[in-house]
Amino acid sequence: MRRGGRLPVDLRLHRGDAPLPGRLPPPVPGVPRREPAGQLPVDPRGPRDRQPSRPEAGRPPRRLTAAAREPEPGPAPTLRQFATGAEETAWIVDEIRGLHRRGIAWEDVAVLHRINGRSESLEQELARARIPYQVAGAAFLRRPAARAMLSALRRAAGEVVGAVEAAVQRVGYRPGAEASGEEATRQADLGRLLELAREYPGEGGAAGFVADLQRRFASEEDGRGVQLLTYHRAKGKEFDAVFLPCLEDRELPFALAKTPEDRAEERRLLYVGITRSRRHLYLSWAGSREDGPRRRLAPSPFLEEIRPPRASPPPASRPTARTGAGEADPALLKALKEWRRDESRRCGVPAYVIFHDRTLAGIAAACPRSTPELLSVSGVGPAKVANHGEAVLAVVKAHTAPAGGA
Repeated sequence: MRRGGRLPVDLRLHRGDAPLPGRLPPPVPGVPRREPAGQLPVDPRGPRDRQPSRPEAGRPPRRLTAAAREPEPGPAPTLRQFATGAEETAWIVDEIRGLHRRGIAWEDVAVLHRINGRSESLEQELARARIPYQVAGAAFLRRPAARAMLSALRRAAGEVVGAVEAAVQRVGYRPGAEASGEEATRQADLGRLLELAREYPGEGGAAGFVADLQRRFASEEDGRGVQLLTYHRAKGKEFDAVFLPCLEDRELPFALAKTPEDRAEERRLLYVGITRSRRHLYLSWAGSREDGPRRRLAPSPFLEEIRPPRASPPPASRPTARTGAGEADPALLKALKEWRRDESRRCGVPAYVIFHDRTLAGIAAACPRSTPELLSVSGVGPAKVANHGEAVLAVVKAHTAPAGGA
């Protein structure tokens, strides 16, 4: 999976759930060798058709270590931190589009969440970007909360927001309350319906709102497109590219995982997610989310075992040789926006699909001279570099070369 060696970490990412039959994983430096009983069960059927077993009472969970099978060649795993969930979602959509342009089918891309309701913002952004998607198990409009609400709204009269607010209160909507399992999904879906009602322009009353929902979410019903599913439903499946967003404490591990056994099972879910990828793997987390409590979010403690590199600070805080204070070079920023305008017209996509304004500002502040330097800018990932990296570096070079020279 990696080019240029493995991750310098205890968790090395691979394609299967277990060592090959008859082999143990390689030892991890500084970690005593476990007996075979402490490793994943070896199953001659191979990794695709098996689900990880639940831990036995009192047994410590297995380490997140590498399986013995050699990974397939491919790019290094991508680990990214974002200031907000909105930035994370925009990055995921951009990366998915880039993967598709490079020949990966929509259906071979998966985004995994802890519970169904967490895919809400991503579904909306995929729909805006006209990227088809499907929700494994139960699509939004087929889940209990939405089905009950749609049935009630078809008979409702009056203003849409008021009707939806009254309906969600009747069925026990509790914003910000902690819940698990199906109840957590139900609460998230009720909150999502209320937010959608507040965004609805109002034509046609409640019946018009119902019809708008059915049109908006039609693409998730046809079984095609990017696969959005939970960690549990991903067991036994593999994809060319896998995104694991929302890797924050109280999300994974989930807030209600209090006992060591519960946390061991949550840790095992992350292991399942990591091992679903055949080639491309993306792990990400955010410092805050617009659809949750207004508090600072901490990265998942499980990430400490992976030992990700320290996330790059926002572009404006990184000093550069050109500006010294991390401020964007105005002339370079203008040139980058002009290049983006021309590129968006050539590709037939909105300008923000090429690069967001904040990303261009980061590039103009950092003045990257190489691909690794460009990748260090917040908002620039492998897909962006593959599609636009050479052109961006050319613009930067043209505007940072000494006067009278190349």
